[in-house]
Amino acid sequence: MEKISGIGYTDGMQRIITVNRTHSPGRENPRHAHDMWEIVLYTGGSGSVMLPNREQPLIPGDIYCFPPGNAHGERSEKGYDSMWIMFDGFAIASQTVLTAHDPVHAPFRILCDLLYHEFRLHAESDACKNILSLIIGYITRFSSHTEDDARVEAVKSTLIANIGNPDFRLRKALASFGCSTSFMHAHFKKVTGVSPLQYLIDLRIRDSKAMLSIPKLTLRTVARQVGFRDPYHFSRAFKQKTGMSPADFRSGASSQRRKAT
Repeated sequence: MEKISGIGYTDGMQRIITVNRTHSPGRENPRHAHDMWEIVLYTGGSGSVMLPNREQPLIPGDIYCFPPGNAHGERSEKGYDSMWIMFDGFAIASQTVLTAHDPVHAPFRILCDLLYHEFRLHAESDACKNILSLIIGYITRFSSHTEDDARVEAVKSTLIANIGNPDFRLRKALASFGCSTSFMHAHFKKVTGVSPLQYLIDLRIRDSKAMLSIPKLTLRTVARQVGFRDPYHFSRAFKQKTGMSPADFRSGASSQRRKAT
């Protein structure tokens, strides 16, 4: 038997009607339509998703945004898990089904889990609407991504996760994406304008600027926090990127703070 947990409310023009988690055993959920929007995130299992005019594989991490009146359903022999949100009154430009896949850093799953819990604690809060707006924003952003775009986003997520890791090996990371490292390097640079290594260095220098504004953090500490083994290599990379040493940058930042006060 299908297990569903959820509650709902209405609130003026914008309504979050229900936020649910569902475990569905092997069965067919026939095509059906609603007079409201529905977002479905598949979190486990296998089968197929029945769209208005076709079927496609049910893949965990896929997310669908169905406009009102768009028939959809599922077919599964072994069962599947999903999260779904019904709502109306939120601005979405598309009137066709939007689809996307959760990136490596899993923003859809994180935000859907957060909305699920927040909805039960404070169903009528602005926080629920803000979280849903973020989910809609991510769907709009990622629905136009191709497979190659998804690879670039995955590389970016990996680089962000390793900003502070001095043992990070870029070549090994690029090799984990299912294609040659030379292809990933060239494609990443074509899309972003910089190589994966330069992208990582830019992230590290950007973070170090914020840390250098904290007087109590030593140069060695800052260097380690942004993935450099020693202050010398950090200072050299910082000067190559900014045209000044970390000490000069810190001195300038301190002067600006004094002027502001």
